Amino acid sequence: MNVAALVGNRLLVEIFLLLLCPSCALGSAPDLLLRMPAEKEQIRQMLGYINQLRIQHGLSSLKLDPRLSQAAKQHAEDMAR
Repeated sequence: MNVAALVGNRLLVEIFLLLLCPSCALGSAPDLLLRMPAEKEQIRQMLGYINQLRIQHGLSSLKLDPRLSQAAKQHAEDMAR
């Protein structure tokens, strides 16, 4: 694996960590958490990063499916209870 792929993979892992556990990725400082982008902006950024990596590897870009996104969000909320 080349350096660019490793950097891209690390960036992807960091993005996932940021979305899954902001306090783990950023530390517990509340002021850092307050500056995080809104949920829709985070999703847009994440999809942008993923699509950049996909394009670099010769794959087509992905598009969000609102129904699937809603189902995933509901499932995550159910699992958090």
